[in-house]
Amino acid sequence: MMLAVKDTKGRGSFLWKAFKSSPQSRKKDAVKGFKYTGENEYFVMCDPDFVAIGGGRGKFGLWMKSDFLHGYSARCPTFNNEPLGLDSAPAKSDNSDTQQEFVVGHFEIWAFNT
Repeated sequence: MMLAVKDTKGRGSFLWKAFKSSPQSRKKDAVKGFKYTGENEYFVMCDPDFVAIGGGRGKFGLWMKSDFLHGYSARCPTFNNEPLGLDSAPAKSDNSDTQQEFVVGHFEIWAFNT
């Protein structure tokens, strides 16, 4: 699961990741947030072929194809996030270029009026 929100200075921007859990193993840290780092202002980028959230060094925190069915997540300087996919297996290396591809199972958009 992933989300990003933005105010005019990035203070409200973040990505988040929810972890799978069962009733027997409920954890209070089942959600992990990645706050805006201030390193760049690559919050959202839209193109007819894709939507991307967070970026830098050729990677996006969240990238979704225009069909909103296929995408990937990678560590990006905007949020210094880990890949956001549900695969919680330990990385085979400490390579910050690791990219997790996914197929969307459920998609929601929320908006808040302030």
